[in-house]
Amino acid sequence: MNTPLDIAVVGATGALGRVLLEVLGDSRFPLGRLYPLASERAETEGDTLTFRNRELTVGDAEGFDFSRAQLVLLAVPADCADSLAADACAAGAAVLDFSSAQRNNPALVLAGGQAEGPAPGQRVRCPDGLSLAVASLLEGLTPAGVESVDITALLPAGVHGRAAMDELAGQTTALFNLSETTTQVFDRRLAFNLLPASLDEHQQRSQDVARLLGDAAPTVALNLAVAPVFFGASLSLTLHGRALDEAAVRAAWAANTLIRLDDDSAVLSPADAATRPDLAVAGLHRQGNALCAWAAFDPLRWVALHALRLSARTLASLQQPA
Repeated sequence: MNTPLDIAVVGATGALGRVLLEVLGDSRFPLGRLYPLASERAETEGDTLTFRNRELTVGDAEGFDFSRAQLVLLAVPADCADSLAADACAAGAAVLDFSSAQRNNPALVLAGGQAEGPAPGQRVRCPDGLSLAVASLLEGLTPAGVESVDITALLPAGVHGRAAMDELAGQTTALFNLSETTTQVFDRRLAFNLLPASLDEHQQRSQDVARLLGDAAPTVALNLAVAPVFFGASLSLTLHGRALDEAAVRAAWAANTLIRLDDDSAVLSPADAATRPDLAVAGLHRQGNALCAWAAFDPLRWVALHALRLSARTLASLQQPA
């Protein structure tokens, strides 16, 4: 019998925090006490939210006693993640960090698909949804003759947080009303537009993907852009190799429990993917010496589901005899 785990969700009112709470609430995870928290900059302390039919008050992360929680899910901006993670670890909590604060720190564990959850007093970094999805897509493809992959990812505003979603909503309304638009999160208007990611973001995401895949996986060329949608991402995939085996690629994806395989890419929709736990891949076909396909998934939900799996592993390790 599982002993319940007390969890603090820091950044509970943000885009990722809300999805974390939704996934946790819909699961059968043996949860003890839940502490929804927000940092000072979010200005949402004192707000209430509903979790498993209960009204909970959002607390102040900076003033919270982290010794009350065994696991801390840290979904806050990078500029306040380090201090909160240090406080939580000092209090003996296991910390799963979703921020980019320590993205360039090779000493910090990047918890991929088969990784263990964080231990008490340990801070572990959770990969972003795109990196997790790419790692799942490329798992087991080397024996199928795949040597390299070109991926163009169209990401939703939600991956940049709640403020980005609010900005997209405001810009869309303003354009319909023939009014001026404002930009704060992005440096250009996102509504009815497409914004390629910065060189820095391309490099950081590529580094995460390379760390998750390891040396034996196909090499990845990754292009990123933010699309004017709130949830759900689309990926255009082109697989290269001197001995590509289409049947073996299809078999590898069909055997992956995280992937749903369809024949026709016309069935894919980022909006539909936002409500599903799997990664949909469709339209695999050959073009010359390459194999092409489309994929759709929800980056925020994928992170939240991975966090749930890591949390279960943390719980299991805490219950093992000393």
